Amino acid sequence: MRIKNKNLKLALIFFSLFTIILSFISNPSVAKFKERLDDIYQCEGLIKVEYNRDNITKPIVPLETARKIPLIIKHKVTGNYAEYITNILRGQDATARIRIDIHDKPDWCNVVAIPDFSATTLNTEWSSVNTSLYITVDEMAPAFTEEEITIRVRSDTIYGGVPIVITPEFFIDIPFKSGYAPILKTNTPGGTVKKTTPGETVYFDIDLENLGNGKTTIFTDVLEKPDGWDVNIVSNTTLGTKRLNDDFEKKVTLAVYPPYDFGYHDEREVIKISILPTYYDNSSIMGNENILSFVVESKGFSTPGFESISIFMIVFVLILFCRKFNFFVGDKK
Repeated sequence: MRIKNKNLKLALIFFSLFTIILSFISNPSVAKFKERLDDIYQCEGLIKVEYNRDNITKPIVPLETARKIPLIIKHKVTGNYAEYITNILRGQDATARIRIDIHDKPDWCNVVAIPDFSATTLNTEWSSVNTSLYITVDEMAPAFTEEEITIRVRSDTIYGGVPIVITPEFFIDIPFKSGYAPILKTNTPGGTVKKTTPGETVYFDIDLENLGNGKTTIFTDVLEKPDGWDVNIVSNTTLGTKRLNDDFEKKVTLAVYPPYDFGYHDEREVIKISILPTYYDNSSIMGNENILSFVVESKGFSTPGFESISIFMIVFVLILFCRKFNFFVGDKK
């Protein structure tokens, strides 16, 4: 039978095509072909990270301002139809969404990436975004130790019903070196003012505590002392680190000997000393100089050389006294 109605003919043709397509799609072999077709159109994103190594060669000193390390993160799309796919995606305002996070670092190190999220153009050539790492280290960082920070860079998968652009995670190790922080705490438990008499030595105890992150040599020096006064203090001492609980506290003593000239004394003098922390293996690496001032008051009479005369006079008077009262054996009659 011949179908004369044109609309009916078209309806039958579309119904037949729909039936054929439906049976074609439900065929397992066709499903596999579709998967392979998806794979052919699927693209891979690539990531690389660039930075200036000169920004990280200088050691990072504990407790100082964060060291900034600028990073350039680049992304591009590869694949058989990458050019075609990226053109379509750019027309839909799709972008490569880049995420940065810190994957691994030492416990005594703090690192943040700012910004930690950016977007760049989808392209078959390298396109880039800028970010920066900000690195600080605390006082528990071992001095002059080489370590690494591992960062992970990711780009979100782009879908078009199926994954179209898949970007594997990218890891990069950034080496750095911790510096040395000569942090010294001083304390004078007995005070800094004392009274004495001429000829008597005064002692001031000074407690030293190394709060830095490396073995430290302490140099001491007398900056100011009055004429005629003797002042003594040990010239240097070494402290271990609190981080290793290694003999990081010590006491040094300042000895002050006022003048003992003949006569009456009423003096109040100031003695200034310098305490300078330096790195044990390299004394040219120095911390802040600590200046301490001590006050000594010396008051009273002094009779240098008269002590022996006084003793002789006392003995002579005793002899006379004893002879007068016949205290010596053999004087009795």
